[in-house]
Amino acid sequence: MVYNFIVFIFIKGVKMGKRIIKFIIAFVVAIILGAIAGLILAVVRIAAPEYYDLTKFIMNTIFWIIMALAFIVIFIIIGVSTIKEFNFMKLVNNELMYNGLTETIYNAASKRKERYKKNKTSVGYVGSVNMMINFLAMQDKFKEAEEMLEEFDLIELKDKMKIESGNPNRSNATTYFGLLDTAMCLYIELNNKEKVEYIYSIFNPLYNLYIAKFDYLTDVLYEAKVKYLIFNEEFNEANSILDILKSNRPFLYYAFLLDVHKKKKETNKDLIEETYNNAITEAEKLASKGFFKQSLAKKKEDIYKELAKEG
Repeated sequence: MVYNFIVFIFIKGVKMGKRIIKFIIAFVVAIILGAIAGLILAVVRIAAPEYYDLTKFIMNTIFWIIMALAFIVIFIIIGVSTIKEFNFMKLVNNELMYNGLTETIYNAASKRKERYKKNKTSVGYVGSVNMMINFLAMQDKFKEAEEMLEEFDLIELKDKMKIESGNPNRSNATTYFGLLDTAMCLYIELNNKEKVEYIYSIFNPLYNLYIAKFDYLTDVLYEAKVKYLIFNEEFNEANSILDILKSNRPFLYYAFLLDVHKKKKETNKDLIEETYNNAITEAEKLASKGFFKQSLAKKKEDIYKELAKEG
């Protein structure tokens, strides 16, 4: 359904910012403990100076033991989180390469979602939910996917991720546009014109802002734009983007061409098969070829289902 959701597997849920925060907390704790120790020593020096050296030794020993334990705990937390994130990405990469978007990925994303549920605007949480939505859509469970998507207020999320800043955090931008792309594709599948227009009203100003600005957003921006244009049968404008993709992103070109065939109710099966085979050839060159081939097979199946309805 959506090709660009896989960018989330390359974004670590444990960010350097969170690590820095943990170290800042440890530093603040150290200052507080140091202040308490200094106060106690000051009192002892005045009230019982003969015990000052012993008290100072004990306080220093306790302080450094506490600090050592604090840093050990922090490193363990960071280590465990990093290992979990690495294992998740490895699992998803392998599944997408060999099997496609599977229930294994869905279950892993569900567990990852739980790990990040305290911050529902984080890359880890949003990215995990996006994977789950795409899996459900791949299984034609569109209503379940829609219910999951509606958890997000896309305007509020846009503000919290600072997407309109002109220079957003790369992970936030990739995550947010991936979710918008998913929303666009999902409501198109549901033929919900009102929701499609709502998503487009959020998306289009951002498209104009970023399409010529950041290369890493090019594919996801073009995908959402082309999907919208095809849905509204604005084929001339869609073709202008497809012409760009034909040389730069041939896989996307042939994949979207299948969408055009479906929308136009193309009856020439030889043309459909030729487009499909060209897309498969390009998909074989990609790292996540299992997922892309799975998506193409579903596209072709949907086209033939539409042809069967037409009689």
